[in-house]
Amino acid sequence: MRWLAIVDSGVGQRPGKEVVQLYVAPQNSSIIRPIRELKDFAKFHLKVGETNQVIFRLSSRAYAYFNITTKDFIVETGTYEIQIGRSSRYIVLTEKAEVIGKKY
Repeated sequence: MRWLAIVDSGVGQRPGKEVVQLYVAPQNSSIIRPIRELKDFAKFHLKVGETNQVIFRLSSRAYAYFNITTKDFIVETGTYEIQIGRSSRYIVLTEKAEVIGKKY
């Protein structure tokens, strides 16, 4: 799966660095999991007035958790929310993804 983020933060008076983070948030897990899990991030430099495009590529493993009993990575079938932002507390884009379960 691919997710695209457009960053337009070069609007200040000075150039600077920007970080964009991608989180996966399981919506109805059968086990207790974190509210969101950081799966990828990009860091780059922006000039004044510059816009940057970030493409994240997620494999099905991005939705998995490790089952300590079976010693397998498990992807549960269900809805996951993809969240993109500057931090876990500053999410600016969200999108739902339907995922089919799998064992690794």
